[in-house]
Amino acid sequence: MDAEAGLRSRLSGMMALVYAVQGAFWPLLSIHLVDLGVSERGRGWIFATMALASFAMPLGAGQLVDRLMPIQRFLTLCFGVGTGLLAVMAWGVSTHFGWLFALFLVYWLLMAPGYSLCASLAFRNLAEPGRDYGKVRLWGTVGWLVSAVMAWSGPQKGRGVAEAFWIAALLSGITALYCRTLPNTPPLPSGGRRSTSLGDVLELVRSPGVGVYLVLAFGVSLTTPFVYQVMPNYLRSIGMDRAWVASAMSLGQWPEVVMIAALP
Repeated sequence: MDAEAGLRSRLSGMMALVYAVQGAFWPLLSIHLVDLGVSERGRGWIFATMALASFAMPLGAGQLVDRLMPIQRFLTLCFGVGTGLLAVMAWGVSTHFGWLFALFLVYWLLMAPGYSLCASLAFRNLAEPGRDYGKVRLWGTVGWLVSAVMAWSGPQKGRGVAEAFWIAALLSGITALYCRTLPNTPPLPSGGRRSTSLGDVLELVRSPGVGVYLVLAFGVSLTTPFVYQVMPNYLRSIGMDRAWVASAMSLGQWPEVVMIAALP
């Protein structure tokens, strides 16, 4: 294996692990919260923590990493702390809505920037990112699939689906260690760069390609929460065994694998 192929393999492993962490517990989160007695409104707010964190943190985290530390070090820190938070959720230290909301909000404030920073790390290190990034990102969906199928959800009355969080915590710890082995990706030199203005952003948004992307991303972001918040409990209500819910929820990733592989 030449150096370029080896690098692609390392970055593909990074994507697989990063998305496997979320895939281990996200398809079962709704069932977990119902088992813990969280109300429908409370479940909605807990699912919203990912969106709230995604809105608040990427710019701040990007600025931090852009100036202060290598990307791989930031990812190691995020997944290391994330491992502890997932373990706390698995232990079921608290089942009160307020504590659960706070835990998930802190978790996503840490993790939301990680996905875009993984993409940045890959783009910075691939020799031809336009050609190779799709092949690397494909393994993120594969990782989600594998962990979602593996996540067992046997009956745990009053405890929720703690096993899924233990699997996620284990995968998160492995990811933190793996990130230490990634290529060093330090902050870019700041000399000669000017700050981005609102006008620059609006000009970019007016670009046809970016505009189409934003419309599609908005549609996906509208529909995905409904799927993961509503569908697991719907499947349970029509008689599907708990142990099969995670596998059923992973069916949507199979066409995603095919479509990503087919993209030019």
